[in-house]
Amino acid sequence: MITPYRYLLEGRLGGPKPNCVIKYDRIRTKLATQSEKRWQIVVAVVVVVVVVVVVEVVVAVAVAVEVVVVVLVVVVVVVIVVAVVVVVVVLVVLVVVVVVVVVVVVHGRNVYGRMNDMRYLSRRPPIPCVRCSHQKCSPPRSSE
Repeated sequence: MITPYRYLLEGRLGGPKPNCVIKYDRIRTKLATQSEKRWQIVVAVVVVVVVVVVVEVVVAVAVAVEVVVVVLVVVVVVVIVVAVVVVVVVLVVLVVVVVVVVVVVVHGRNVYGRMNDMRYLSRRPPIPCVRCSHQKCSPPRSSE
């Protein structure tokens, strides 16, 4: 059951509102405003926390991607340097081979002197003949 005082507080009796009703309205409005402000503060804090977490995740992903990119760049640079070194070594070896072939073809087999001539190295010193002791005879055969 609604009491006359409640009617008075709600302004249903008509006429001007008494001071207590005005104060009650102000208090009720103030409390409602404070409650709304609390909810606004809670929502603002939640939004700030979510934004901070998202920004930290994005920064962490960016740092991870940056590390991966740096590692990939280093690997690519190392591969390029190794490829250049291999190409230079192959070219130097080819130049040396071409120079040696040209020198051998142009100058013949005796490039390094007579000691490297295979005909000279394969020749045996003359052995005196057993029958005539002459140097120019062929060496004795093992069957003889």
